[in-house]
Amino acid sequence: MKVLTLTLAAVAILALSGCVSTASSILSQTSLAQTTIANPWTDFSDNLKAAASTSGFEFPLTVANSTVRAMDGMIEVTYPLSDSKSVTVRKAEQESGESDISGDYSEYKDVYTKDFNGISVTMRCDANTIYVIYFTNNGYCYSAACEEGMTIEEAEGVFKIISEAENFIQA
Repeated sequence: MKVLTLTLAAVAILALSGCVSTASSILSQTSLAQTTIANPWTDFSDNLKAAASTSGFEFPLTVANSTVRAMDGMIEVTYPLSDSKSVTVRKAEQESGESDISGDYSEYKDVYTKDFNGISVTMRCDANTIYVIYFTNNGYCYSAACEEGMTIEEAEGVFKIISEAENFIQA
């Protein structure tokens, strides 16, 4: 009788451990499936017109050697700023709340606001190296981000390219 009881107990333990293992595996797979987020961006090579059909608005930022991608409500253009660095410019419809649409979530030592041709531009930087600029105009938010950092002259140049493309200022 003792042997039968021990055998039944061992079988029950083995059966339960198999259930726990299977349940754990199912939970793990379910959690993975729930945390996977689809990429909202569509690549358009350098085709701004096609990107406009996805974003819902135009962004006539024509620059050499650029790549364009878009999602509903936003267009992104990346182009070389120099031989060693590139800048990513974004445009999105302005909504209430934060106007920094750069996607750069780094914290920088300094945040300044400077007037560029009558438009208030916020710059996120460390010392004299600017990593992100952003501003709003005519119902849209704009940002420019450079991982390697920009000088004030480069940041002003990027702003000028955006503002000329969008007719904020005349060239």
